[in-house]
Amino acid sequence: MSDEALGRTSAEDRQAVAELKSVMENKSTEKKGKLEEFPSVSIEAGMQKYVLIQASDPSTGDSKYLVRGLCSARYHVHAANPTVVKLMAQGVEADIPGGGRIELDERSRYIKVYGYSVSYGQPQVCHLICITLYMYILLLTCL
Repeated sequence: MSDEALGRTSAEDRQAVAELKSVMENKSTEKKGKLEEFPSVSIEAGMQKYVLIQASDPSTGDSKYLVRGLCSARYHVHAANPTVVKLMAQGVEADIPGGGRIELDERSRYIKVYGYSVSYGQPQVCHLICITLYMYILLLTCL
């Protein structure tokens, strides 16, 4: 059975991760970062791969966590890439401490955060931060 069939990282995924890490290492501080333009949580209803992104604005010293999930993401890098590219273009530094999977049913207010990312790892804090941010946003929408 192939690595992909077993849910393991493919050569294509490893290459995409290497390219994204390369972009992240080329830290640009020419433009001022704008962390407020990036919502803390951007996930979709359904089952998806997610990453936790730690964004830091070197011009202000501000930082925040961003949770990004996409149902269409074949690999975790696909969930990370759009946001990391935008962050870097604004002069904001990005690090991805880990990821996993999210299952979200908004109607029943059910969320399950589990698993790990082969490429980025998954410290337990990733799931805790992800759930905390989502629950905070859910509470704000209920008030």
